[in-house]
Amino acid sequence: MSDNNYLILTPYFPSKNSFMGNYIFDQAKAIQNNSKYNISIIKIVSLFSSETDYNYCGFSVKIFKIIDFPLFIFPGFFNFFNKLRFNFFLKKSEIYKDLKVVHSHVTYPAAYLANSISSFINIKTISHHHGLDVLQLKNGRFSWIRHINRNYLIKSSIKQLNQISLNVGVSALVLEQLHKFPEYQPKKETVLYNGVDHNLFYPKKNKIKDKFIIGCVGNFWVTKNQITLLKAVSILIKKNKAENILVKFIGEGSELSECKKFCTENNLDFVDFIDYQKHNLLNEFYNSIDLFILPSYYEAFGCVFVESAATKTPFIAVKGQGIEEIMNDKAHKHCLVKKESPKELSDKILFFYKNKSFFYPFKYDLDINNLIRYFIKNNFLDD
Repeated sequence: MSDNNYLILTPYFPSKNSFMGNYIFDQAKAIQNNSKYNISIIKIVSLFSSETDYNYCGFSVKIFKIIDFPLFIFPGFFNFFNKLRFNFFLKKSEIYKDLKVVHSHVTYPAAYLANSISSFINIKTISHHHGLDVLQLKNGRFSWIRHINRNYLIKSSIKQLNQISLNVGVSALVLEQLHKFPEYQPKKETVLYNGVDHNLFYPKKNKIKDKFIIGCVGNFWVTKNQITLLKAVSILIKKNKAENILVKFIGEGSELSECKKFCTENNLDFVDFIDYQKHNLLNEFYNSIDLFILPSYYEAFGCVFVESAATKTPFIAVKGQGIEEIMNDKAHKHCLVKKESPKELSDKILFFYKNKSFFYPFKYDLDINNLIRYFIKNNFLDD
């Protein structure tokens, strides 16, 4: 094993049964391919999880089970015991030897465990924030849980993040959420946009289609707001402004039944729902569509937009989300809509329907290898 070990702590990492955490997998590959480090993965799961250690595409993934109250009540209450357990767990492995960097994803429990390691050995710690709810104040199934957790979480999690060597946001918008808490005083912070692997996502020539195909990839949650896309397309069809439209959704979730109900009630027989598709097959999906739309209004960044763009497939997003930071002026004009605005979205769709060859570049190069090389160099991780 390398004498420069880089540990990734995460509650999300893909397996043969789930692609959740693919963006972390892609990043792990890029770090390993563009640095001196040997990457190790520890996946953090509930004490009641049945997951065991596994291998995924060249990475050995070790499972660490965390002790917590059920229902996300006072997360971190047993931090002292988890800290002792985790350090004992780590010292039994080769990972502990010559460990240089601990890169944690999501504040709790990963940043807490990263600090537990740094209290024993001199390492650089990173806390990587992927969502707008950076302190996980909205976690918990019931509102009363969120209420009793709020002050406790703010105090305990800010304390942990202030100890971290480097706080990373997937967009400036994410870091803005942290700065809403006056107690947050980071040692250092930076933005690392989610890049794209051009070996996985790239344009391919397809046969000329007799339909204009709109695609959407995302879990059917309230904030992903797929219902607005259905309403927008319904407006187009009813006004006879567009013909031969086909809409394809990929995803699962609590709002799926509501979307299917809307289609039935409005006779939208041109909509396909696909429950699941492996991440490595999404390149074919993006290349098969003419326009990608995700009307999400609570989006820290949105990997799907970058993946779509990598295939030269234009997209439409909602204003005020993380992806807006890297879009140029032309894209701002044609590719952003107000939150929950079916009429405006229908107008934007019509533009792409009439201008099928329209495409635009981002402000920056989003190749994941270039982003990671810059991130490592700029944050002195190559010392």
